[in-house]
Amino acid sequence: MKSTVKILHLIPAVEENKGVGGAETLLLSLLKKIDRRAFYMMVAYPPDAPLADEFKKTGAQIVPLSIKSKLDLPALLGTVRLIRKERVSLVHSHYPLHDYLGGIAAALAGVPLVFTRHLSITEFPIHQYKIWLYRGWDMMTSVKSAKKIVAASRAIAQDLIATEQAAAAKIEIIYAGLDIETYARGVQPGRIRREFAIDPQAPLIGIVGRINAQKAHQFFLQAAREVIMAVPGARFLIVGDGPLKSRQEALARDLGIAGHTVFCGYRADIPNIMADIDISVLSSVSEALAVVNLEAMLMGKPVACFDVGGISELVENGRTGILVPPRDAHALAQAIIYLAQNPESARKMGALGRQRVQEYFTLDIMVRKHEALYRSLCNEQAV
Repeated sequence: MKSTVKILHLIPAVEENKGVGGAETLLLSLLKKIDRRAFYMMVAYPPDAPLADEFKKTGAQIVPLSIKSKLDLPALLGTVRLIRKERVSLVHSHYPLHDYLGGIAAALAGVPLVFTRHLSITEFPIHQYKIWLYRGWDMMTSVKSAKKIVAASRAIAQDLIATEQAAAAKIEIIYAGLDIETYARGVQPGRIRREFAIDPQAPLIGIVGRINAQKAHQFFLQAAREVIMAVPGARFLIVGDGPLKSRQEALARDLGIAGHTVFCGYRADIPNIMADIDISVLSSVSEALAVVNLEAMLMGKPVACFDVGGISELVENGRTGILVPPRDAHALAQAIIYLAQNPESARKMGALGRQRVQEYFTLDIMVRKHEALYRSLCNEQAV
């Protein structure tokens, strides 16, 4: 491929002013490492959103485009004009709403669409009839119009094939990856414990993620109450912001564990968080892999999670962490208690987890697979 390929990324600012989403974080990582000689990256993203400045620092061009609904005609026409004016080679969407409008815009402009599915619609924390409607709409529109679909896990790929009749040949599984060379650079062990006056010897259990329905922090807090009975000195660090933060803070008070918990809000220094916690927990009811699991494992921390989505493709149960049935707060508590009371086993799990990430879930692998995908699509378009 002799000339630079222009790629337009469509991504929302998830829960603006409430932190950032995993899709945004992964796109930022891709922008930082992709071959700039071969690819020119444009991002349709609100200019005042949390990661706008970070996107710009990578050299990407930020386009102030906001898609509000499936019937947002001005956004659709604006996207078509942008594709034609900038001579965009392909459109890459990162959110179901954007997949739909992006697919129409790409078709009208005569360029291919690829979209990444970060979560299975089947596991959305919404009423079943809405899942049925969304899945049907997605099957008839985005899945049919896309030239390629990037699935963030094998579980998501299988779900698309089984429930939305997606062609297996159209799907590419690309796992999230971390920059293992730079992730822990500048980490200051002990800083977080000092900041929040947490005893250096206290077992510290952390959960990192947006505080919303998908992450289901209520199960983490219910588990925490049971853990405290077995491990009285345990402390719980809740990292993140979101629409349900006040509700979860109230639940902690109602459960009588407020004195053991710290809601520290959105943090950009996640490596420092991971350096100071002993166990990383995820109570999500829907996930692909969860980047936070990658981060915890790379820092040598054992993880305890609900076995949902593609979590088991990363976390090997009993080897790099403990997986329990979804929505079972008691089982989650028992996993945390085991790790807290068996530090040698927890240490071994953490070491094996670090090794697994270093071998299979690096940013270099993720970026190279995206570059190969982009090249193949553009080569097909040129034929």
